[in-house]
Amino acid sequence: MQTIKITASISPEWQRANAKAAAQYRAGVRGECLDDRHYRIPSATEPRAYVVRVDSVSRLEAHCECVAGQHGKVCHHASMALSLAAERIRQYARPASEQPALARVSPEAFAARFAA
Repeated sequence: MQTIKITASISPEWQRANAKAAAQYRAGVRGECLDDRHYRIPSATEPRAYVVRVDSVSRLEAHCECVAGQHGKVCHHASMALSLAAERIRQYARPASEQPALARVSPEAFAARFAA
């Protein structure tokens, strides 16, 4: 399993945002990955979702389009998006020992594949 080291300090604001994101997750709320850096996270209070851009998981750098995010504050949308981004990293960064082994092919068999 891939380990992600958080290099940013975990402020009380991040702890509150993470607790709210965890509560939302337990309530069945799920975010959606749009691409490698963008996530759509549902609002807890409105019938809409916000897009969060994740710049760095280890530095906890994410920018949300919600009101709090527009004012540079930490929000649960950013926390949930960072969690999704971390899961993507763990999913796709498997150690080489877990990668499927390549089949051994003799030089003759390899050459025969290209013979027409």
